[in-house]
Amino acid sequence: MVFFMNKDIQFNKWLLIASICYAIFALCFGYFYSFTKSFFFAIIANIILIIGCYHHYIGKNLTTNYALIGFVLMFVSFAFDGVDIIHQKPLAKSKNELIQVTGIIPNERFMVQSGKYHDYYFRLGDENLNCAENTSDTCKKAYDYKGQTATAWYQTGAKNGKLLYELKVGNYSIYDFDSQLDFYQKQRQKFYQDIYLTLILYHLPLLIFALLSHYSLKRYYPNLHEDDINIPTQNETSLGVVLLGFISGLSVILGFILLLWGKSNQNHLLSIQGLVIILIFGAIFCFTV
Repeated sequence: MVFFMNKDIQFNKWLLIASICYAIFALCFGYFYSFTKSFFFAIIANIILIIGCYHHYIGKNLTTNYALIGFVLMFVSFAFDGVDIIHQKPLAKSKNELIQVTGIIPNERFMVQSGKYHDYYFRLGDENLNCAENTSDTCKKAYDYKGQTATAWYQTGAKNGKLLYELKVGNYSIYDFDSQLDFYQKQRQKFYQDIYLTLILYHLPLLIFALLSHYSLKRYYPNLHEDDINIPTQNETSLGVVLLGFISGLSVILGFILLLWGKSNQNHLLSIQGLVIILIFGAIFCFTV
């Protein structure tokens, strides 16, 4: 049987309580403020975190850092949002950058079937258009003018297909360029805020818990009987580990530079890349010291 010092048990008790409190706060706040794809992974990661802290509290599976598993899982989930970021095109600054199409406004939205799934669009001429970038919007205001000839200006390469900026029937603008551009800018701002929130609310705390668990496990080894667990030998730090720590430290500095540079230039993509670099290489650096 493994015997622990009281202070070790107390440390893991508070780590367990902290993990439960964090999970309740983060999931509730994340649900009401920002419902991204990463939220589902965050639920799993927090369950893993709580189970791990409980196991460490009762002295079970002491060589497994559950928080680190949750941290890695969250970065796997980040790939889903990362794909959306990579494929984003800059928004059009003027109508000269847009493509024009003329056609008859249909009676209802147009469905495109793809296997078991389907998407809806506003179809004008031979083009399938969308009035929102991150959500499905089939330009509902347009159907009040069904049967009439309309001209649309749109941008290709958007996440939801071709993005409509302006729609006119005669001289009347159903959707005007300035209002749509402002709407798309606010959508993107909200999307980037969701990414920042995911990194700060889920990734960073999981990294902190992983480091605390790492610290806790290192403290436990002296208090275990040799028959209960294979205690790692204290070998000298290899040159590879030193180089890895050095490179990780430089990468963290680079991440901070990218983060600040992106913030100063309103480049959200650069700021997010900086945050990701800080978290990934910060974790590597901390686990090499």
